[in-house]
Order: sequence, then C-alpha cells, then structure tokens
Amino acid sequence: MNLLEYAAKELLVKEGVPVAQYGVAETPEAAFDIACKLAKRPLVLKAQIAAGGRGKGRFLSGLEGGVKICQSPEEVKQIAQRMIGSILVTAQ
Repeated sequence: MNLLEYAAKELLVKEGVPVAQYGVAETPEAAFDIACKLAKRPLVLKAQIAAGGRGKGRFLSGLEGGVKICQSPEEVKQIAQRMIGSILVTAQ
C-alpha cells in the first residue's frame, strides 16, 4: 500500500488508533490556521510526497528539507509559503 502520511493517519483514526494531532493545508494561510488550533509546540511541518527522503530533499524554491520544526504559527506560514507549490527533489 502506498499512502501519503496524512492519508495513512486518516485511516488509523477511522480505526480508532491514536495518532498525533495533525492537519492538512493546501495554502500557507490554512497552514497558519491549523498551527494556531494545535495546542502543542514545537510544530512539525511536513511536505506530503510519494517518495522517501523528504527530510533530506531540496525544494526548487531553495528551501532545504521537506520536514521542518517550527516554534510558532507565523513560522509555519512562512515556511509553508516556500513549500506549497514548489517541487521537492529527493534522492529517490
């Protein structure tokens, strides 16, 4: 089975398996809103791609890595602006 992380989490939640709080954003503004609603810090922002090595990848926007630890919703929005709509190149 080949699923993106968020899709796998949705299946696990549906079956009653506890998972960490998460949200899926298609815009930087949506990422900001989700980050504001999550009560935990730090926040982890992850690119959703169907390939391994996203943490070591590089976006064509110049951003290094598809997994970022953020300390505030504002930082989530700033990094999401560089992730969303950009291509992430990985070793795969």
